[in-house]
Amino acid sequence: MNTEAYFQLLTDAWRHFRKYAEQIPLPDPVWTKEVNDKVALVDRYPGYQRLARKLATAIEEELEQLDRAAKA
Repeated sequence: MNTEAYFQLLTDAWRHFRKYAEQIPLPDPVWTKEVNDKVALVDRYPGYQRLARKLATAIEEELEQLDRAAKA
C-alpha cells in the first residue's frame, strides 16, 4: 500500500473542492471546467480510481448543493 499516493489523491481532491467552492455560485462555463478537472483528477490516479471516483462524486454532490443554496 502506497500511503503517499493516497495522501496526494486526498490533497488533490481537497484542492479541487476548495477551488470551486470558493467560486460559488458557479456559472455554466465554470461547471464545464469543474467537470473536466474532475475527470482529470480521476485519470491522474489509475491505481486508485475507485477512491478517486468516490471522492469526485462526493465533491460534485456537495458543490451542487452549495450552488443550489447560493442561487436560492
